[in-house]
Amino acid sequence: MKKFTNKLEYKVIDTVQGLEEVIDLLEEGFKWGNQQSKILFSEIPKINHDYGMFGVAIYEDDSPKGAQLFIYQGSISVAGKNVNVVNMSSWYVEEDYRGPPAIRLQQFAVGVLQDCIITSYTTNWVGIEIFHKLKFRKMNLKRAFISFKKALP
Repeated sequence: MKKFTNKLEYKVIDTVQGLEEVIDLLEEGFKWGNQQSKILFSEIPKINHDYGMFGVAIYEDDSPKGAQLFIYQGSISVAGKNVNVVNMSSWYVEEDYRGPPAIRLQQFAVGVLQDCIITSYTTNWVGIEIFHKLKFRKMNLKRAFISFKKALP
């Protein structure tokens, strides 16, 4: 296993260049096709335009090693205050960076989204355990499957 140094940086992805780097990492990690990446790169800036950020990432030596995208879902009124609703999506961390750095990435994401209602729809049991430790609550949902690609406008 890789020995970690203080060179790891946790960053908000809020530029198109940063989004492109992260999508390249996700494409390689998830082994999805170039078409999926093109759709994400085209649509996420539109979807998140009013929100102003696209996700978070772990960087080492200016290269992303893990990332998670944010999908802005709008806002709702809670106790008279407008609250953004953001879904955490497409969480991937290179194998050498799993464990504490991946958990810190989630802690960083939760900190970035602290004033939001955060949702995450995952079937990954490791991710579910991490989210529970970060005080996420399980919601009783009825699931319907639709591919992410088809869900984008």
